[in-house]
Amino acid sequence: MARTYTQLEKEKSLEELKNFEIHVLERYATSDFSVSQADVARDNNITESCFVRIKEEAIINGYASRELVEAVRNKAVTKSERRIQQSGGKCILYYERLIKQREEFLVTGIPKAQIKVIAEDIANNPSSPIKDFKMKYNLESCRMVRLILKIAIVENVVSDEIMELIIKRSLDLYSDETLQDRAKKVFDEFRKERESNKNSQIK
Repeated sequence: MARTYTQLEKEKSLEELKNFEIHVLERYATSDFSVSQADVARDNNITESCFVRIKEEAIINGYASRELVEAVRNKAVTKSERRIQQSGGKCILYYERLIKQREEFLVTGIPKAQIKVIAEDIANNPSSPIKDFKMKYNLESCRMVRLILKIAIVENVVSDEIMELIIKRSLDLYSDETLQDRAKKVFDEFRKERESNKNSQIK
């Protein structure tokens, strides 16, 4: 009888479960396009719902490499489009959601001291594009860099001076007034969160 995720948790250690999740996703990603999630689930004696749980756990919690995540997504989207014409859109959105959750999870694991270093580096080098810092600090995406800047501001990781340099740098990117106004509103919200967090720390 096919195993559920709960059964896997009982029979495997955390490390064994992580390795199994990666193995299952690699099998799916590297197999022929004719091989489905159901096929891989059957070959590994797990239910289809267990396969989905494994996939989401491995992606969001960062067990799977970014390259593996992209390979799984690309195959799933292609299969979806081949199966039902123009059905790939929902599949793309699904994986975008998982990857966003992954990025947010990975950023929470970065020590505040490192966040401070990254934010100050960005603030003090306004002419360098965000992608340079992504590469410099071995981050998966430019969105992760922006999430780090948000944490640096709202959680009072950096000084007010550094915060203003980050904001100025960001606003200077926009030549369109409408986009600049939207960005200002976002930073206004960040400032409010910053003050709220500062006051709660004082209490």
